[in-house]
Amino acid sequence: MEEHTTQISLARKAMVTALLALLGLAANYLNLSVCYNVNFIFGSIFSIVAVGFLGLGWGVAVALAASCYSYWLWNHPYAIIIFTAESLWLGIALKRGRQNILLIDALYWLCLGIPLVVLFYGGVMGLGAQSTAIIAMKQPLNGVFNALMAPRCGAIGVG
Repeated sequence: MEEHTTQISLARKAMVTALLALLGLAANYLNLSVCYNVNFIFGSIFSIVAVGFLGLGWGVAVALAASCYSYWLWNHPYAIIIFTAESLWLGIALKRGRQNILLIDALYWLCLGIPLVVLFYGGVMGLGAQSTAIIAMKQPLNGVFNALMAPRCGAIGVG
């Protein structure tokens, strides 16, 4: 009987994960275009909710699925890596007992997110310094905003 309960729990987690991934895709599809192909996307809100409710693996799966839309939006896979890494960072920090989601996310962008933006956009894609700087300022702002919104959606506490 215990095995049956675990399977139901796993099936529910899979269904919730699929729902959050679809909501994340929709939130990225309904992006806010600022200018010059600079868009604010909101799918990571649902990744953070998944990490908070379902755990690290499920949250990373939602982040990977939701961020796939960025490939069609920006025509490269690098944002998928950056946003999935953000979810992984958050999940590991939460597993270690950290609770301030805004601080965790801000630290991600300072320690890993911005360097990845510079590496991928400036280095690999060869964008100029000005374009790379705009993206390096936009993505952390977008990410921290999404982290601020996720607890309001019922995921986890801010502090």
